[in-house]
Amino acid sequence: MSEIKAGGLYVDVGLSTANSVVLFLLLAFLVSSLGFELFFSIPYSKFATKEEIEKLSRVHIIKYAFHHRVNPRLGWALIYIFPVIVPAIAFAVYAVDNNEKIGKIAPSETYAILVFIGWILSFTKRFLESQFLQVYSDTIPILTILIVSGGYSYCGFASVYFANQVEGYEISPDSGTFVKDIICIVGYVVFISLNFHSHLTLRNIRKRNPEQPDKKYYSLHELGRLFVVLVCPHYVFEVAFWLCWAAFSGIATNWTSFGFTFFYLSIRTYKTYKWYVSKGLHTKPEDVIEAADFGV
Repeated sequence: MSEIKAGGLYVDVGLSTANSVVLFLLLAFLVSSLGFELFFSIPYSKFATKEEIEKLSRVHIIKYAFHHRVNPRLGWALIYIFPVIVPAIAFAVYAVDNNEKIGKIAPSETYAILVFIGWILSFTKRFLESQFLQVYSDTIPILTILIVSGGYSYCGFASVYFANQVEGYEISPDSGTFVKDIICIVGYVVFISLNFHSHLTLRNIRKRNPEQPDKKYYSLHELGRLFVVLVCPHYVFEVAFWLCWAAFSGIATNWTSFGFTFFYLSIRTYKTYKWYVSKGLHTKPEDVIEAADFGV
């Protein structure tokens, strides 16, 4: 039996053997990914140096997956579509099982549905952005597709797995968590919208140099004051909407995923700031520089 604590900010579903294994694997993946990003850079960004790339390419097991690359639009489609498909299949299995047992939607199922929608909406948005919004500068390694898509897919599965074990969570004015739930739902919608707006802003200022038509450029002053102050407002808003999602669900796996997102994007923001400074963007905002990343 699940236990709702701290006004719904934490929901204890217990740590059975299966639950412990799912949580341990999630922690192992997220901690290793965070450590990798802290000392290196996942090989799809402007921060991955030639030295790091050479080190990775020496590892025989991943050599093939690292050197073989695919069209970036296809690559990012694969990265974002599986984190939608895998949790959707898991959720469908739970939904069929619950309907056979109950025959109708229970209050806690409404909670599980909203947790699921929060996950699916984010990655559906990312998938659509990757196909219709982002501008790419290079191909993407198969290794990156396998790591990122696999990690996201497992996080989505873990979220569905734990959310469907929650019992007795009601979303109604009579529940003690109603105010928290409404704040989290509204906050999620607001921040995911602002995240999209920030991505759209980045997309709109990407340019091509007439002398080098295969290169893409942008200038910081066109991004607006928000980008100067926050450096990466799209990351800030992403952290914010995942916080709302984790606070609404209250389950350990989702708080873990949020913690990873916070630290990972904090590292990315710091690296972006250092990159801006190295290009003179915070001292000479009129400069136009090459956008060396694979997408905004």
